[in-house]
Amino acid sequence: MAETGRIPLTVALPTLPRKPEECPAWAARLTAALSAHFRRLGQATSTGIAGAGGVSLPVSIANGGTGQTTAIAAFDGLDPLTAKGDLIVHDGTHSVRHAVGTDTFVLTADAAQTDGVKWAAAPGASSLTLTEVEKDLGVAAYSGTFDITGLAGLTASKQVLIVQKAGPYTGKGDRQDEAEMDQVAATGYVVDANTIRAYWVCQPYSGPVAGNVKFGWAVSA
Repeated sequence: MAETGRIPLTVALPTLPRKPEECPAWAARLTAALSAHFRRLGQATSTGIAGAGGVSLPVSIANGGTGQTTAIAAFDGLDPLTAKGDLIVHDGTHSVRHAVGTDTFVLTADAAQTDGVKWAAAPGASSLTLTEVEKDLGVAAYSGTFDITGLAGLTASKQVLIVQKAGPYTGKGDRQDEAEMDQVAATGYVVDANTIRAYWVCQPYSGPVAGNVKFGWAVSA
């Protein structure tokens, strides 16, 4: 009988008995043959197994193994990584090494690359420049609107960021340097190429706002 696992061994079986009275002796010989077979399996070590057709342990990669005897070493024996920070990615056919990138770069999908990804500089926060405008909000008002006019090249319906800015405020008399910050919340949109319309309201914890207040505005991208 030939062992069909990864370590092929041959077991010499005794001839089948011809008479009933020969069965006990045959069973004893069969037991001895199988015991010897399993002893040989148990004796397989990293030095290999002697005999024709034997496969050395650990099983090499060429023979379907990893060439290693522990889990971590076995994984290391198969993975393609070579440097700290390397990644395994799939190129559509195989799992391959993608070399570590430059510090602070981020992994970005890119179908034009062989393995479908690349390292690229992280997108930074874009700076936003606010244009200042001062508007008279009226007398003791809690909410209202105002237009910013005389502009050019705007795109209708674009959203507009509007924030209150610190004073001094024109026409406030002895209160012209009072910041009144965080008293007014505002938003707006582009009416047409030349005009922005703003909507403002007093914060719940503040009283009515009177007179001029400065705002900074910027049209969304």
